[in-house]
Amino acid sequence: MKTITFSISREWANLYSESVNNYALNFPTHILTDTPAKFSNCIVTEYDKEYFSYYEKILFAVKKCIELKDTILFLDVDSFNSLNTSILDYTEQSALFHRYYVTDLITDWGNEFNPIIDYFEENDIEYKDVKIFHERGFVLPYTPSLSKVYDDLIKIQSLWEKTFDRECDILKYNKSGVGFVEGIALSIMLTHNNIKSEISDKIFYKPLL
Repeated sequence: MKTITFSISREWANLYSESVNNYALNFPTHILTDTPAKFSNCIVTEYDKEYFSYYEKILFAVKKCIELKDTILFLDVDSFNSLNTSILDYTEQSALFHRYYVTDLITDWGNEFNPIIDYFEENDIEYKDVKIFHERGFVLPYTPSLSKVYDDLIKIQSLWEKTFDRECDILKYNKSGVGFVEGIALSIMLTHNNIKSEISDKIFYKPLL
């Protein structure tokens, strides 16, 4: 199993590079970052977009799983100190997430989500009865079906980033980037491609928000 993470901004690198580098001494770790020099123990892919997109982290995770043909553990860069490393021994085929929530994209999100809902309906993608997994930490086993997941995520990326941009006022994240609530996109595309997902309390030592 390989570990994947994502760090944008010198501020976050200063806060979390030490814990990530210490971890990477023992466990192969791939990182997408705009501060590559800060992560000397990691296998670095440099982030070269002019804008910050949360959406890029799920693309990076899925793409690495496909390239490596191996199970990956994705962690937000601020979550390494809470990781239960026994999860690295996981060998089953279900994707694992540390928590999920149930949401109705129409009643809970209102007009903000209308362009996304229109896209789902036009492309026969089920969104009404899908569990939404939190993407802060997840395990994704390799399967050839992930190539279709990745393609589906790419197809909706520009619409997702346009919908959830700095003009969107539904969440705090718009102050730092675009393409947030990216866990919804990942959850729906995994379900759409018949990839089984489960909740596990083995990823972190304690519940994380």
